[in-house]
Amino acid sequence: MKRILVVGGGLIGIRHMQAVQAHAGCRMVGLVDPDMTIQADVPRFVTMADVTDPVDGVIIATPTPLHAPHGLEAAGRGWHMLIEKPVAASLEGAKELESVLRRKNIRSLVGHHRRYHAVVQQLKSSLAEGGDW
Repeated sequence: MKRILVVGGGLIGIRHMQAVQAHAGCRMVGLVDPDMTIQADVPRFVTMADVTDPVDGVIIATPTPLHAPHGLEAAGRGWHMLIEKPVAASLEGAKELESVLRRKNIRSLVGHHRRYHAVVQQLKSSLAEGGDW
């Protein structure tokens, strides 16, 4: 059972939270978001520093300028992560995050939801087969 924390209670964060809750192999640790008016039937935290339960992985779905800082904070706690695209607001932020992830041997993944859309999969297959346009 993987213990997952979601950071960011916007539209995408809530979708991630629902996916985690629906997955038999995952348990929601909670939702981190300073807006406590967000409706979520899970433990709530204002910041990642407030989380004391064990976490196997974190999903970072905050506004882009917060991706790298939140990724750095999660890496500092030893949490593997999925970060919504783009991974950082600047090249410097992305490079700093990459450096810390490598140094601490933290696994990361950048979320790109369109990768699995049917039309994208069809395009991928067509390209692989050398199909005509």
